[in-house]
Order: sequence, then C-alpha cells, then structure tokens
Amino acid sequence: MLQVLSLSENRIRMSRNDTYMTGECGRKLPFAVNRLDARSFVEQVVQGLREAIAAGVYKPGDRLPTWREMALQLKVSEKVPRQAIARLSREGLVVSRRSVGARIAEGVQRKWNGRVVFATQDVGCSSYFIATLLVELRRLIVERGYLFETVTCPLLKDRTADPAFLVEALKRKTDLCVLNVDARTLSRVVSRLAKVPILAFDSRPDHRFRCDYVGIDCDAACPEFVHHCREEGIRRVLDMNLVQGGCVNVSPALRRIGISVETITVQKEGTDAVFSDIIRSSLEMLRKRLSVGNLPDLIVFNDDYVAIGRLQALLAERIDVPRDVRVVTFSNRGFGPVFIRPLTRFELDPVAVAVELADRIFAHLEKRPLPDVNVGTRYVRGETF
Repeated sequence: MLQVLSLSENRIRMSRNDTYMTGECGRKLPFAVNRLDARSFVEQVVQGLREAIAAGVYKPGDRLPTWREMALQLKVSEKVPRQAIARLSREGLVVSRRSVGARIAEGVQRKWNGRVVFATQDVGCSSYFIATLLVELRRLIVERGYLFETVTCPLLKDRTADPAFLVEALKRKTDLCVLNVDARTLSRVVSRLAKVPILAFDSRPDHRFRCDYVGIDCDAACPEFVHHCREEGIRRVLDMNLVQGGCVNVSPALRRIGISVETITVQKEGTDAVFSDIIRSSLEMLRKRLSVGNLPDLIVFNDDYVAIGRLQALLAERIDVPRDVRVVTFSNRGFGPVFIRPLTRFELDPVAVAVELADRIFAHLEKRPLPDVNVGTRYVRGETF
C-alpha cells in the first residue's frame, strides 16, 4: 500500500531516529512501494506522487527528489522514478528539466470534499489482505472526492497501539477516522484529543466503547462447512493454526456435533516474525506429525500463510489429497494458497470487504444512518474435500 504521510508526521518520525534514507536537504518521500501490490512499481510511484501533491505534501514550485534519491529510498531501480516523473510530466502535474530537476507545476492542487484517515498496524508489506483492501478502498474514496490517508500505529510491548503518529495526523481537519488496530485504546485518544468521528474496522469488534464498526466475520461460512462434514461422515479432524489463533475457528462447532478435533499450533517466533518463518515452521511441524502415521479424516488449515507450508509437507510425504486425507483451508481471494487441485476453502475477498467498508464510510460522511455490519467468508467447495 502507499502510505501518504503529513509533513509534520515525517518530522516526528525523523526525530525518533528512525532509519529512513533521505536525499538532499532531508527530502523524504511520503510513501513506500508495496511489493505485494498487483500494480507495477511505476504505477505505485505515480499514484503516490499524485496523492502527495493532492494532499499538499508537495506544493506548487517544490522540487522533487532526484531519480537516484527516489530509487534509493524506494529500493527500486532508477528507471522506475524516471518513468513515473515522465508520466506525471505528460499529465501536467510536474515540470521536468534536465538542469533543475522536477518541480511541481502551478495550479495542480485538487480541492477535496473532505479527508478520511485510516489507522492500521505497522505490518509493512506482509499482509496481503490489508494491502489489497487499502488499494481498492483508496480508489473508491478518492473517486468520491475525498482525500484518503493511511497512518501507521505500531504495537507496543503491551500490545496496545502507539497513538503518536495518529494524533499528529489528526491535527489537520479530518472528517472520519477509521481504526483498524486497537480501536479500544485509539478511540479514547481520538475522542479526547481530536474530537473526530470514529469507525472501527476489526475482526474482533469491542462493544465496550461507543463506536460504530464494520466487523470481519471469518467464521461466517462455518455452518456450511459443518454441514459438509456431516454429509461426508467426518469423524476425526486435525485443526492447525497460529499461536495467536488463526483466521477461522472451526473447533467449537465441530465438537458440538461430536466430531473429534486435535489442534496443533504453529509457534510464531515473536510478534515480528516474517511470514516466511511461519511457512517454514508449519511445514516442519506437519512433517513431524505425519511421520507418526494415523492420518485424520480431514485437515483444516485456518491461516493461508500456514497452509502454504503444510501443503508442501503433504506433497513431500507423498500423501494424496483428497484420497489419503481431505483438506480445507482459509484463503484470501486472489492470494492462494495454490495447490495441484482447487482447494475447498473459507474464502475472504479483500476487494468485497473494501466495497462494504467504503459504503459505511460514505454513510458516515453523508450523515446517513446505517446499522453495524459484518462482512465475512464464503465456503467454496473445491476438489480437496
């Protein structure tokens, strides 16, 4: 995702001695390249610069960093910013001259209907769901004439969100703040200091504070899955998840109808473990479990990153799916995991969630009443169960 940050927010980050690379005169780009984004690097840089200009981060007459400075900061080749600047020059947003570099053209700042701030955890570029959702949500919000900005609120050691960047961002006039991390803590801070309307967007909404929400119900497809298990006469299930809980929790529903469930948890090393570590750890754990033999009727992978490693383990042990054991997994639509057969899965569509969230945001902005809503998974029957 492209994070557009205010100038004051940049100053705060620099004052905290964060290791950002800057060019001449400390000219830091207010966005980053997301390597999980389906768009090309050039398109992401073009969009990031467009939004920075629209937000007033760069004003008419300001000089942009050089191609080399941009390439170093974004960790891309110099041809990426060169092509991006050329496109913006053709659009009339920048004036590019070999002797003076690229400057913002006069009279290009857009007048917005309002401003929406989206606060999320510092997950970098590892969360496919959030990265994809933000690309679509940004498009929908901007199309309606509202400025859309994201703010990072990293988790502290006590698992609460650091509100510093959000508080600074909300010093500018804001019409709505969407909280995607620790809404309980951040809503109190926002209500006390900024007096900005709040919309919580979370998989586990907390009703102990007064805040409208859009919830993500990953267990929405569980009833259809349980019915499928009954149809197929499933008796024993191996439920494999992450230490902090996976995306789908099927065990309680299965146990209520008398199905035996064994749970294996992948130990995630620390809160900052990269997803490649999760994939590797899950592969090794399942290979050890399979070496014991005695396969269950069904294996449920309730996290897509975990499923990648586990499916590799099944192939490595020459276990045929679904002849030897049947498999159901959680999956983000458009991401996977990919298998030799279409997977039976709990599927969550980040683009559909973005559309639902955008509708809720517009209802707030237009003062239209709407009840709290949940968007969830759908059960897709593939060839593995």
